[in-house]
Parts: sequence; C-alpha cells; structure tokens
Amino acid sequence: MIEQAQKMYEEATSLENNLEIISQQITELKELEKNLQRLNKEKEKEMLASFGKGIFIKTSLLDKELFVDVGVGVIVKKSISQVNEVIEEQTSRLMQMHEESKERLSDLQGELNIMLEKINNKGE
Repeated sequence: MIEQAQKMYEEATSLENNLEIISQQITELKELEKNLQRLNKEKEKEMLASFGKGIFIKTSLLDKELFVDVGVGVIVKKSISQVNEVIEEQTSRLMQMHEESKERLSDLQGELNIMLEKINNKGE
C-alpha cells in the first residue's frame, strides 16, 4: 500500500508541474494575442523587433502579414486574424487540458488522503 501511495504522490507531483507549464503557455498565448491586437491597430511604420535574448532591432513595417513556423521548418504567410484563430484554438485546447489535469489531481489527492489515513490507522 505504501508503494501505491508513493506512485500516486509522484503522479500528483507530475500533474502539478504540468499544470504550471500549461498555465505559463496560456499566459504566453494571451500576451501574444494582445501584441497582435496592438499590431493590428498600429499606425506607425517603424517598430522594435525582438532579435532574441533581449536584443531588439529597429525595423520598418512593410505590411501586417505574418510569417508563421508551422513545423518542420515550413513557414507560411498568415494574416493577423488567421493567427488569432490559431491562438484561440491552442488556448482552448490548453484550457481543456488544464481542467482535466486539475480534476485528475483533485481525484488523486482525495485517493491519496484516504490511503494515508488507512496506513496511519494500521500503524496504531
């Protein structure tokens, strides 16, 4: 029974870590969505573009079409609204995963508490 409790504890810890990662990804997607909204409203033709690792380059905005890496090194041109649709889909999927993980974690914690209570009662 102690081994089973240990496995449940490890699964719960893993779920907690996953929940943190999922929450971070949702936050990043929401920030990206806000940035796209600002870009869509922007009238200026110059902007600072991230070059990586906190380094920015001043650049001219030729148009508002975006180039999106869709995987395996394939880059596709998309409009802001198309990118927003992708972000909404990803956010929705992540929120569903977050809810499912929270439910599983809650179930595990309940089962673990019952099991620990049984273990403690055996020791008395």
